[in-house]
Parts: sequence; C-alpha cells; structure tokens
Amino acid sequence: MRLSRGGCQGDAARGGPRAVGTWEQDASTLALGTPQFLGETPSGAEKPILTGIPPARPDTYWGLTTQCCRPRSRLWPKLDRAGLPGRLLAALAGALILVWGRRKCTAAVVASDMTGNAFALLQSLLPPGRVPAVMIDCLWYLPRNRLSRWLKGLQLRLEARSVYRFVVWSKHEVQDYARAFGIAEEKLLFVPFHTTLMGYSYSVSTGNYVFAGGNGDRDYATLARAVRGLGVPVRVATSNLAAFRGEPIPPNMRVQACGHAEFRRLMAGAAIVVVPMEAGHLHSGGQQTYLNAMAMGKPVIVCDPRGPQGYIEDGKNGILLDYGDSEGLRRAILTLLSQPDLAAAMGRTAWARIESGSYSTEACMRAVAALALEGAAAATGASGANR
Repeated sequence: MRLSRGGCQGDAARGGPRAVGTWEQDASTLALGTPQFLGETPSGAEKPILTGIPPARPDTYWGLTTQCCRPRSRLWPKLDRAGLPGRLLAALAGALILVWGRRKCTAAVVASDMTGNAFALLQSLLPPGRVPAVMIDCLWYLPRNRLSRWLKGLQLRLEARSVYRFVVWSKHEVQDYARAFGIAEEKLLFVPFHTTLMGYSYSVSTGNYVFAGGNGDRDYATLARAVRGLGVPVRVATSNLAAFRGEPIPPNMRVQACGHAEFRRLMAGAAIVVVPMEAGHLHSGGQQTYLNAMAMGKPVIVCDPRGPQGYIEDGKNGILLDYGDSEGLRRAILTLLSQPDLAAAMGRTAWARIESGSYSTEACMRAVAALALEGAAAATGASGANR
C-alpha cells in the first residue's frame, strides 16, 4: 500500500463515482512544488520533507515541498529481484541515500519496509543530523517464537527513537502493537487509509455476480463454503490459491489472477463486494479493497469485526462479520441479493461517506504531512529547550 497512488472523485450528475486521470513520472530525485489544494506553504516549512516513496503525480503527494531520494542506478531493481541478500543490499543503499539526503530536509516520511526500517535504525544509531520521521504502512505480524518476538520488539523500540509517529491503518493496532512490541501508545497513531482508483478506467454497474479479490491475509475457504450451492456467480480475483486452504472451489465460483485495472473493472460491475479476512493476525488488512468498493457505491461485506472500525458502520454502509463465519456470510449475501433496495441504499451510504472526503488520498496525505511538520516543530522546540 502506498499513499502516492491517488484517490477518486465522485460524479454528482451520475450519483456515483468516476475515475480521473493520473500522472506518471520517473522520480529518481525530485523537488516537488506545493500542491494547489494546500494553499500557502506553512511558515517553518522552508525545508522539504524527505521521502523514499516516489509520487504518482507531483500535485498530489505529501502536501508540502518534498524531496524524493532513491537510487538512480539500474542496478538496484536487479538487486531487489536477486533474493534476500540482494534486497538487503538494495534496502541499505536506499537507507544510506535517505540519511545523506536528510541534511537539507526538515522531516522524513518512510514506509515500514526494508529501506524505511533501515533508515530509522541508522538514524537511531547515528543521532547527529537526525530528522523526525513518520513511518506509514506498518503492517506488522507477530513472530511465532519468543526470540523473534523479542528481536522484533527491540528493532521497533530502537526505531522509535527517530520515528515521531508510526501510522497505522486500523484503530485496534494502536493498542495491539504497543502491547505486543513494548512501544509507547503515543508513538502510534491511526490515520484512515484512502481510495486508490485514480488513473483507472472503469464503468460502474450492478451486475449479477459477487466479487472478492486481493491476496493478503484472505480467507477464501470461508467464501467458498458460503456460496456453495447458491444460484449466483462469484468472481474471485487472486493469485493466492493457498487462501482456499484446500477447500474445493464450487462450480459457481471463477478464480483468476488479474492486473490492477482488470481488478477494478470486475469490482465495478459486481452486485456485492466481499472481503473475507483471515483470523489470527496482529494487523488488519483489506482497507484498499473495501474503500474502493465503497467509492464505487457497492454494498460491502467484510469478515473482520475489528479492522474496519472507523471505516464501516455495521448495517449502515456495510456489513461486518466475524472471521470464518461462512453461515453468516451466506445469509448476508442472500439478504442483499433478495433486497436490492437495501443493497442500493447501503451502497449509496458507503459512496456518500467516501465522497465526504474523509477517506480521500488528499485527506490521508494532509494528515501525514501535518504529522511530519508536527514532528519537526517538536524537535525544534526540544532542541531550543536544551540549549
């Protein structure tokens, strides 16, 4: 998941969403201008925000003048595909470039990937020149054995010395991560994720099939049990066949791997969108899928009672079920299919929530940019107090 992917706009005349254009740009090293939607650059923000996450378009990035520092050599993508040693080397190179680039920046925004984690560790271990960092995409798993859990906790506690805030996409992760890894709760902050429809062409319609899609932490075995014997087609867009956990695929279900554009096209034509999540994980996923479906005006059913809190109100703009509840999922699908007015009303309520701007790319970027500036201001204040 990346904040630089963009959002979607609603079409008021149509009463539903439409896709809008995108901007492709090679971002080896960029100095981006202030986006129009933010107005004047706040005082004290003369220095840019540093990041290693490339923008999809210059006018919808972190919300302030931004310096994107990434390896330019064609060697690095090859290293990234060369197994774990190559990925570690590429991540270290990216982190060192960020450390070098921080000299002219006021704060940093990084992802919780190999490069972002390496940068945060280097900043913690080499304090001179440290800039406050905001870390996004904190999709953390709980290691199974005690030693690995201790090492993961040690890593994150070290990173917390230079990370001003760890941004999480689900509310429960604030307390769960703090408890699991020994991080202070005030270091963790929930920021709503956003839609990722910008730049894709699709036509919204109400088809005759149920759609589900995605690879990460999905439980398609529950979906297969729920729809077996139903007289409705089911389309599943995934390459993760392990998510069926040996459950036979029913005759009315078609499973296919597809690209991003086809994924959104299939979603746009569905009657219902189902997001069946797997139980037993520390973090929650699926936000991108159900937020995009809501932006298309689709009634959504999510098998995850915790993760969608803050996005979906059960029974109003979607339906929340427990993990693995195949019987409940079957009943929910039948209810929405047999009551098209209810399904349409739920879809309209979902679309209106997205249209309010609460889950737009812009809102998400504003929050991240504000956190980066807040961290810079706090660091400046602390530095002045220690003089």
